[in-house]
Amino acid sequence: MTKINDIFRSMATNILNQTTRERIEDEVCRSLATVESYSSVWIGSFDADTKNAKIEIRESAKIGSEDSIRPSKKTTETVSSSLENKEVQVVNNGQKELALVPILSEEIPYGVLAIRSEGGIDNEELEMLEELGTLVGFRINAVEMRESLLSGRSIRLKFQVSDSRLFSIAISQRSESQVSIESMLPRSDGTFLQILRIDGVPERELREVADEHSPQLEQLEKLFVDEESGNRWAVITSTPCIAAPISEFGGKLKSATAENGVGEVITELPPEADVAELMERLESEYTGVQITAKRDESRQMPANGGAGQNETTGVGTSTARSQLFDRLTTRQREVLETAYLSGFFEMPRRKSSVEVAEMLGISQPTFSEHIRDIENELFSTILEE
Repeated sequence: MTKINDIFRSMATNILNQTTRERIEDEVCRSLATVESYSSVWIGSFDADTKNAKIEIRESAKIGSEDSIRPSKKTTETVSSSLENKEVQVVNNGQKELALVPILSEEIPYGVLAIRSEGGIDNEELEMLEELGTLVGFRINAVEMRESLLSGRSIRLKFQVSDSRLFSIAISQRSESQVSIESMLPRSDGTFLQILRIDGVPERELREVADEHSPQLEQLEKLFVDEESGNRWAVITSTPCIAAPISEFGGKLKSATAENGVGEVITELPPEADVAELMERLESEYTGVQITAKRDESRQMPANGGAGQNETTGVGTSTARSQLFDRLTTRQREVLETAYLSGFFEMPRRKSSVEVAEMLGISQPTFSEHIRDIENELFSTILEE
């Protein structure tokens, strides 16, 4: 088990250094091939058209003979089931076991990592493989998003939603104030955290609306009141936020506001995104959804490969920030964003590590470990050549 741990740690570092999906998958297969008890490893891709697994064994991913790793019809069906349920599944075949690990990033399925073991796979290994699937999904997502940005092409979509079941819309309707959604994040227990900026609304009125949205709205907490930063509130709901379906289509939320009972959402999607399907999904989940603007954007990238400069400071912005964030996992980004918006990094701190951890639904030691890892990655990026 010690050797497996060492292989996993080394592989995790190497994955973060790869710049294409093919190289990421190759690195995973090559590294796992060095585990003595693993007789074969392959990766099945996700077919976006059929919403099923598509088993394609690339030459670079082969270990052993093709016959030993060619999936059976039953295995292919189990792969699809693993993707659909978004959980690790184990198939027993005599003395051999096949672990099927979904490769996911923010609920976006990229495929399944399959490992056949001669001596069985214990629970500790399965947990490590599940974490590996998440890491691989995160890295593939980061690489593809980066390629999309560097291509200079994207789809900018603006739409309205007037579903008063959404807390931000209900508040804006009741108070005639503008509500800005600064962050929407999934929590470890399956609920969702939103950080809202709400100005000019009495706390009593906010809590009345929160009570009306119970039990879906589980918690409303004041973060801080600031003349410059505005009044920030943390909201925890048991229902998915509107950012969830957008992220599944590879989109990034640019802004989300609500005023007079109408929400306006601006998102940036990769050029290959199916906008019609996304809107159909949103319309099935929320009322009053309507596209107000859609345009294909093509940005002229600088000759230096995209390293834009700030007009005032001359410091590289988009590329420098991308390099920093590329080294962070999705969860680390979420922790960093929540800590920042909660005032954790201010002096004195507006929220303690215990309070931020509670908002995220994790323990304080786990939060502190995330912060240390984030600091290590960011400082390494700054200081390393």
